[in-house]
Amino acid sequence: MDLKELMKIKKKIEDRYLRRGIGVSIGLPTNDRGEVEDYDPVIRFHVPNDIKEHSIPSSIEGIKTEIKNVKYFATVGSIPSKYRHRKPIRPIRPGISIGNWKYTTGTLSYFIEWNGSKYIMGNHHVFLTSLNKTKSHKIVQPGYSDDPNNLIFNYVAELHKFVTINTKRISILPLFSSCAIKGDNTVDVAIATPVVDLNPIICGEKEPIRGVKEPELGVSVRKSGRSTGVVPGIITDIDLSTWVHYGKQTVLMKKCFGISYNNKVITLPGDSGSPIYTPEMDAVGIAFASAESGTLCVGFGIKRVITKFFKGAKIL
Repeated sequence: MDLKELMKIKKKIEDRYLRRGIGVSIGLPTNDRGEVEDYDPVIRFHVPNDIKEHSIPSSIEGIKTEIKNVKYFATVGSIPSKYRHRKPIRPIRPGISIGNWKYTTGTLSYFIEWNGSKYIMGNHHVFLTSLNKTKSHKIVQPGYSDDPNNLIFNYVAELHKFVTINTKRISILPLFSSCAIKGDNTVDVAIATPVVDLNPIICGEKEPIRGVKEPELGVSVRKSGRSTGVVPGIITDIDLSTWVHYGKQTVLMKKCFGISYNNKVITLPGDSGSPIYTPEMDAVGIAFASAESGTLCVGFGIKRVITKFFKGAKIL
């Protein structure tokens, strides 16, 4: 079946499952070892472990379904890291530790040129101290938890703009209602004005980004993160709609994608903001969340960011 038709079928049925807390995506079938079994897409349901009764059929309109049990999806906080990505690095470059100097730590995503100025890009929840508001506009490298005693010397950028994340509570409608769930989000992104020199080559790589690609099923990618360094993966999920925990708040995210690799850890705390790109150095997206095991990394497409939210921006 044509992928667009498959996505239409998914869109028709996803709200009834999202109301139960179940995520839905278009995915490649995988076995218990996390290996891709074939390239005939299925509708995949990401079912939290505490949901015992989910009544998911084996097929929907002739399309096979697959169930993946997850504890939860959450943004990725911070833990100690052995990689050099967490040290002070000048000039700053994508893939290294960064954060707000009021206590956040994540990974620097990309550099962009937009409206004649250069900016650094990262996750909204890394550049701000809480969703849609912040105690400070100062961005430090490395992030707070990696060097809390030298914040004044680690100041590298000033918060410039962020895409609002809709946190309005959603009333739960009757099961199988045809009404759409409102308040969904598609990106978790912010930009800041740098006050130090920039090196556009992603940490762990030798060449700069050469272009931009949409996330596509089966494509091999890499992720360069503050906590895990450069890790390979495969895009196993696209058009992912799911609930993501942001501390005490839970937010509906849509049009995301997932990368995994044979049940290996892709993402650890501190990797929020990691650039996701192909081995040929085409930018694909930005990581912002993960299943609790770290074996499924959730990102959003960078092309969506620079065509919808920062129109005309160019990845440097």
